[in-house]
Amino acid sequence: MIYVFDVDGTLTPFRSPMVPDFYSFFLDWSKHKRVWLATGSDIDKTIEQIGIDLFNKVERSYQSNGNQIYSHGKLLKEAPEFNLPQDCIDILKDKLATSSFGFRKGKHFEERPGALNFSIIGRNCNMEERKIYVGFDESINERKNIITELSPLFPDIEFAIGGEISIDIYPKGSGKGQLVNDLDDNFTFIGDNLYPSGNDYSVYTAAVNKNIHTKNTFFNVTGYEETWRILNSLI
Repeated sequence: MIYVFDVDGTLTPFRSPMVPDFYSFFLDWSKHKRVWLATGSDIDKTIEQIGIDLFNKVERSYQSNGNQIYSHGKLLKEAPEFNLPQDCIDILKDKLATSSFGFRKGKHFEERPGALNFSIIGRNCNMEERKIYVGFDESINERKNIITELSPLFPDIEFAIGGEISIDIYPKGSGKGQLVNDLDDNFTFIGDNLYPSGNDYSVYTAAVNKNIHTKNTFFNVTGYEETWRILNSLI
């Protein structure tokens, strides 16, 4: 059995390090288990959240939605650079300019291996500002509406909700679902965006396409606390 985890919002509070008690529990729980990670973040953000010791222990880590793969801390594979079409960039810039959200905080486009991350509020926001945007987005579904508009215009590109404040953008077929191609054994997947338009959902759809979804388990969680409860039940 392979246990596959999203990171941000699944093993950690959003954009924060693992809680010490849960970190200790997870290290002990995973000691004799095969653990993979699947995250939209780059390696630096992941290590910032889970620490270098745990990162080096996991069997596989699929960074940037699977476009950069590490094993026990060593790089195995990296996707080529992803260049978003200019007309798509122009639409996103227009969304940034016309959004009714009240303020902007720094970097709105972040290049990642094989992908691009887009955020209306900006990735330099602090935790309090992040919470304000989360409430705004939940009230009007800004990110979902952007995805709904762009997806039919660019059918070769995947747009998926990533974390609390951003949209992950990458070539069709190069999301987290890529990891299913590397799975020979049964697996359990735990993530917080396991719904249509979420960046974990491609793991489920890839399992469906491979006709292995019925013999595997998928958990959609609301935070690391729920992950903790699930892992306790799996001991």
